[in-house]
Amino acid sequence: MVQLEGNMAEVQAGQLALKNSHNQNVRQFAEKMITDHSYALKTLDQIAGAHHMQLPTMLTEQDRAMLE
Repeated sequence: MVQLEGNMAEVQAGQLALKNSHNQNVRQFAEKMITDHSYALKTLDQIAGAHHMQLPTMLTEQDRAMLE
């Protein structure tokens, strides 16, 4: 499940970058991260749903610390 949690962290990091940065290059990269990792999350969720699996909804301690 590390990949899923990593994708969640990347989406949140991108959102944080959009909120805090005025640099156009940073903002474009953040938007790309959000788009790509949101797609990955949606795809993983669909696969898990097809196999009746429950996916984590919380970030790891390490990811939470990185975002802070």
